[in-house]
Amino acid sequence: MDASQAWNDMLTAYATKQWADALEYAEALRDWLEGGGFAPQPTIGTTTGNFTCQLDDEFSRAVCLAACHHVFERSILEVGDDA
Repeated sequence: MDASQAWNDMLTAYATKQWADALEYAEALRDWLEGGGFAPQPTIGTTTGNFTCQLDDEFSRAVCLAACHHVFERSILEVGDDA
């Protein structure tokens, strides 16, 4: 699995309100991470671009799992229990 692609696809689906797709990517990424797969490396920065950093694997994993959890909740809220 390409975890970075799944992360990007999940974020794009979420941003464009494609709730079923967002949920699918979030589930796949969560399963990958919980199965011991490597975490994508989200880049953290400011809106001005003056500061960016790469996070360690543990923090990246926590950020990704928290995002997946939020996508689950929001997608279920938006499309109901049929998602």
